[in-house]
Amino acid sequence: MENVTNGTEEYINKTTNFDITLIIVTSLLSVIGACLLFILTFLRWRGGEYINEPKRLLVCLTVADLFVALGNMFGAIRFIGSMDYKSVNSIVACHTGRDPLCIFQAFVTIMSSMSSFFWTTIIAFHLLYLTPMEPSHNGSTVRIYKRTIFYHFISWGIPAALSITALSKNLLGSDLTVGSGAWCWISACLSQTERTIWMTLTMKGWEIMMYILCALFYILLKWSHCKEYRKVKKVEMMTAGINAPRFIRLQSVPDSERKYTKVDKRFMYLWLIELFLRSFGTVRFVMATLKRHTGHAYTSYDKADTVLFHFQNFGDSAQALCSFIVFCAFSARTRELVRVKCVGGCVKHDDESVSLLSSVSYRND
Repeated sequence: MENVTNGTEEYINKTTNFDITLIIVTSLLSVIGACLLFILTFLRWRGGEYINEPKRLLVCLTVADLFVALGNMFGAIRFIGSMDYKSVNSIVACHTGRDPLCIFQAFVTIMSSMSSFFWTTIIAFHLLYLTPMEPSHNGSTVRIYKRTIFYHFISWGIPAALSITALSKNLLGSDLTVGSGAWCWISACLSQTERTIWMTLTMKGWEIMMYILCALFYILLKWSHCKEYRKVKKVEMMTAGINAPRFIRLQSVPDSERKYTKVDKRFMYLWLIELFLRSFGTVRFVMATLKRHTGHAYTSYDKADTVLFHFQNFGDSAQALCSFIVFCAFSARTRELVRVKCVGGCVKHDDESVSLLSSVSYRND
């Protein structure tokens, strides 16, 4: 037992049937939510509505989150029948027998998770620097096309390169749920330094960077909003006078002066959803890293790690589900679309419903 690196044998027993069920159910709901988001977005596009760039980026993010959910669900199912669930002794003979299903799942989860971090960061960047300059959908799309190609190259290319590198170096495998849920990631067979480096390179480093960059973009965006609001208020007072009724002053301000009102606030808080859902795993990673390299047995470490482990099993698998809830279930326009489509088979659409569905709106998504 002494040959198992980092003393990870103590972590085996914290995965329960409840955790496995939680992962499978949450992942399944995320898969369903992602598919519904794709279908509803397609129906809105087919109905004549312009799908702006942030919404298209959301679709790309949901694709990544869909594969995260599929990978976690597959890993939980595999975990039930694996030797990890029964005994740590199988991990002692690390390189004598490798589990191809575990390696495949780790590859999918690593690549899709990193891609999700990149897409979330790109959406935050887009809201800050590019949304106010986004051209009309009737204009040229050359710049948007080139930018989209660049986004895809970054969000899929870098994760693919790192995942393939880890795969080629035989770094993927069961980590005995040290820093992850009931699924495979970086093999527990590696040395302490190697595990920390590759856990950072293949997921957690990019995740922490996403939090920092998105927080910075959010602060800058809020500052831009405040600056724009002061500018609009100044225009209002110069146009209609300080004593004029407020609704008259608002009507006198041209739409071109309100460029930031077109930013959907839900996209501004998208990274906070990711932070809330994935912070449990990040905290566990930091705790495990500190214990691994300091050797100190922190008070209540096992209890805290077990509690965070249960939350991580839900959070890491629920991103696509939350995106569906925020951008579809809470959307009045989407609910109207579903109502019309459900009734449309028996009742002819009236002109008002068709007009509502085909109109372009940034604020009433």
